[in-house]
Amino acid sequence: MNARAEQTSPAEIYISAQLELFEIRCLEMANKVRAGLMPLHEGVDFLYSAAIWSDLVDNVGDDLVQNIIGRAFLFNGEPSCRD
Repeated sequence: MNARAEQTSPAEIYISAQLELFEIRCLEMANKVRAGLMPLHEGVDFLYSAAIWSDLVDNVGDDLVQNIIGRAFLFNGEPSCRD
């Protein structure tokens, strides 16, 4: 086990997993909007509401949450939203 893995707290692991799942959900919502199954503003509002409900905004900040949402809607593939 490397030194970084030993220093990772359970809270950091939880937040990292939470971010990864949120990125996937954002990409899924963006695809749903592109397919015409949901209006853009409803998709974005839903994602942001989910980020608030899950405490993601409190855990990582509003800027990162908005960045992840925005970048998901810019790409057709599966970019890493946290570069």
